[in-house]
Amino acid sequence: MRCTESQINKIAASKPHRNSNCPNTIAWMSSLLRQSLKVQSPTVISVGCNKGDDFVSDLRDWSSNKFFSVEQYNMCLKSEFPRLRTRACAATPRGQLAMGDPRSVNGICIEPMPSNFKMLQRCFSKLGYLHHATLKQVAVSSSPGTAPFPDGVNGVENLGLDVNGAAAPLVEVNVTTIDHIVAKQDIKSIDVLSIDTEGHACITTCRR
Repeated sequence: MRCTESQINKIAASKPHRNSNCPNTIAWMSSLLRQSLKVQSPTVISVGCNKGDDFVSDLRDWSSNKFFSVEQYNMCLKSEFPRLRTRACAATPRGQLAMGDPRSVNGICIEPMPSNFKMLQRCFSKLGYLHHATLKQVAVSSSPGTAPFPDGVNGVENLGLDVNGAAAPLVEVNVTTIDHIVAKQDIKSIDVLSIDTEGHACITTCRR
């Protein structure tokens, strides 16, 4: 069962940003993208960036710039981190949204786990993506502070503030809120907000 065009438009109007049960992801994300075409430099935020491949895909889609290549990024990860852990569950290929006119993009990638953040730094620097994206090693919750966070092996994506099934060693990380990030970066609007915090409540203070 797929969403109808009216359902897709309704989903897009509610700005769910990937938090939908609609199986035709490309269709409704394309609808979101069309609504943002007049934005000169869209803001793309990924909370729980993990390895960063989905974030690179968002940068490509919302900038319409082939400079951002998921294939090259994944090749960098495998080259720099040969023991990289694959996904805990198989990802459904998203494909690529229709390319429009190239534009700049303001990307913010938030990943608290030290081993994954090291991968992000290495490959974003090597591929030149740091000119277009800000990397933040911090956890996101409903209130700021510090908290223990599991530090799994490179590539693990199913750990969080409330989840440590692999019994990974804990490290103390800084914790912030989405409101604080928005204020500190002087963000006027968010075009794509992707949240993967393993069920941890992190948007209860998102009021701006």
